[in-house]
Amino acid sequence: MRPRDLKIAREKFSKGEISEEELREVEDREKEKLVKKQKEAGLKIISDGEFRRFWWHYDFFWGLKGIEKYTLAEDELIHFHGETLRPDGVKIDVAFVGASSEDEFGNATGAYGKNVCGTLSYPMIDVQYATKSIVITDNLVPYPCEKWSVTQDNVDYVVVDEIGDASKIGVGAARISNRPLDLEISRQVIDVIKYSGYFKEGFSFQTGAGAIAIACTDFLRKEMEKEGIKASFALGGVTTYISEMLEEGLIQNVLAVQSFDANSAKVLFENQRMIEIDSGKYANPNLKGCSETWLMLVY
Repeated sequence: MRPRDLKIAREKFSKGEISEEELREVEDREKEKLVKKQKEAGLKIISDGEFRRFWWHYDFFWGLKGIEKYTLAEDELIHFHGETLRPDGVKIDVAFVGASSEDEFGNATGAYGKNVCGTLSYPMIDVQYATKSIVITDNLVPYPCEKWSVTQDNVDYVVVDEIGDASKIGVGAARISNRPLDLEISRQVIDVIKYSGYFKEGFSFQTGAGAIAIACTDFLRKEMEKEGIKASFALGGVTTYISEMLEEGLIQNVLAVQSFDANSAKVLFENQRMIEIDSGKYANPNLKGCSETWLMLVY
């Protein structure tokens, strides 16, 4: 999605054939072209295309102090749909993980305790690769911790301290939109899904926690009830809407990677059909079978 001249300049920069200043000149020139096209098209909201961005979140990482960058070895490179992703890696010196319950050996969960936070899917990966891992809890439980996510073989230190206020989880985030435009967009998204050929018994899907995405889920739920269709699984971040659909039997299983509100965290502990998976099993294309491979619909 980058202009040809920008791709060429990036390639030359990576080989040391042009300076950073020369690369910036190309980026600025291409941004100006893009902004001009958007103005000519009459767009009210304009983007510069993020043409300075090299690699999603890594660009942010490189600007932080204490972040060590390294080049991945050949057997560590990620290959996806015939493309090899950039060979940049981040070395994790210390991973700090907050958990709502933990035993003295470091087995930990976010599924129960006085400050329930839900899934620990991303920390599950962090503790595997960090040089040192420290898990902090305000609820030390007898060994073994029930329904653990982070396991003792990846934990160096256990710390008992306050970890936060669970009452603020998901506040203002996982709410359905009531704006007419948002609702119209949501209806059209579900219309596309209905006539896509994928909306049938046993379909699978992934959604988000934004206001429009939640509105889409609400409309999808009504269509599923109307047509008598059930989903085999939902994947990714979980909201109350997804949790309720699981409890109602509209979704057979939920593969949970994030808990976007307190209710979803509660269902994670109580319903065995909400299955916590780490972020690698969720979307790492180098695994033998990451869950995203089996998705039929994403909105």
